[in-house]
Amino acid sequence: MKTLIFIFVVLAGTSCKGRKIMGLLPDENGFYTIGDMMLSKKQTLGYFGLQTKKSKFLGGRSGHWNEDYRWPNGTMPYQFSNEFPFSKKEHTLVLDSIDEFNHEMDGCLEIVHISDLEELENELFFHPLNYVNIRKRSTGCAGTSHVGDQNWSKYGGQIIGLGPDCFIKGSIIHEFVHAFGFYHEHVRADRDNYIKLNLEKIEKMTERQQHQYKLQKNSLSYGLPYDGGSIMHYPSSFGTTFKSLKGFPIEKFGQREKMSECDKLKLKKMYKCDIGEYTDTKECLDTTTSFYCEYYKRNGMCYDNPFVQRNCKKTCNNCDACMDNYGRNKCKNLSYDGRCCEKEVMKNCMKTCNLCGII
Repeated sequence: MKTLIFIFVVLAGTSCKGRKIMGLLPDENGFYTIGDMMLSKKQTLGYFGLQTKKSKFLGGRSGHWNEDYRWPNGTMPYQFSNEFPFSKKEHTLVLDSIDEFNHEMDGCLEIVHISDLEELENELFFHPLNYVNIRKRSTGCAGTSHVGDQNWSKYGGQIIGLGPDCFIKGSIIHEFVHAFGFYHEHVRADRDNYIKLNLEKIEKMTERQQHQYKLQKNSLSYGLPYDGGSIMHYPSSFGTTFKSLKGFPIEKFGQREKMSECDKLKLKKMYKCDIGEYTDTKECLDTTTSFYCEYYKRNGMCYDNPFVQRNCKKTCNNCDACMDNYGRNKCKNLSYDGRCCEKEVMKNCMKTCNLCGII
C-alpha cells in the first residue's frame, strides 16, 4: 500500500508540473511567464506560432486575436490585494494611473473598482464577474500581467503585479494594457524594418529572456504603423539591445510616460469603439482660388496632380479621397521619423502613413 501511495504522489506531481513549451514550464496555475506577461497554454502556443489539434495556426500577435479574451463591455473591475500592502503614495499612484487611462479612453474602456459593479453583475455579464487583483510584488522592478480576460473569477481574479522598485504611472498603465489584451510592440511582424536587434547581446541572454524578443508573425496590429513611442515597446538600454533603422530617436523607444495615440487607437479598434476623432473632419473646401481650381479641373489635373488633389478638393470632388494634406515631402519626413502615430500626422498624412481604409 505504501508503494502504491508513493507512485500516485509521484505521478500526481508530474502531471501538475504541466507541459514544457519552448523550454518554459507553467506555474502552479498553468500559466507560462514571458517577460512581464503571464500566458495560458493556448496563448503560449500562439506566441510561438505553434499548432494545436483544434487550431491549424495560433500565430502570435501584437494584440490577442481571440475575442474570448475581451473584457465584457470593455469594463475591467479591479481590487487591491492585501498580501503586500501598498503605501499611501503607491496606492494613490495606482488610482491616478487608472484615472488617466479612463480619461484617455474616453468611455471606450473603463477600469472600475469591483464594488461599483457587483450589484450590476447579473445585468451586464453572462458569467461570474472576473476582475484583476492588483498585487504589490515583494521586491524588484518588473511588473506582471495576464494578457486579456482570463475569466478567473472563481480563482480570486487574475493578477496584475507591480514591482516596488519601478513604481511609475507609465509602467502601471503598461500592465493594464496587457490585461486588456495586447502583447509588446517590439515583437510585431514588421519589427525588423524599424529596429535592428543586437543579436550578440540577445544570444548572451537566458532562453527565457530571449523569448521576449522573438518576432511574432501575422501580428494583429490593426494596420497601424510601427510605434516606437508605444507604451508597450521595450526600451533599448541606451542603444545596446537594438538600433533604430529610421529617424525615430533611440532614447524615445520604450517611453513610460503615457499611451501613444496608436496605443489608444489599437485598443479602440480591438473593442470596436468609435474612432472618428482620428479622421480629418474639416469642411471640404478648396484652399486655393476657385478660378485656378476650375482651370485645373478643365485641364484634367484633378486626379494626377498632388497639389491640385490637395488644394482643390471641393471642385475636384476629392472630399473622400485618401491623400496627404501636408504634402508628400513633409509627410515622408514625418513617417521616416516615426511620427505617424501622432494624431495630427494621422489626419494629414493618411496616404504616406498607410492609413487609408484603416481610420
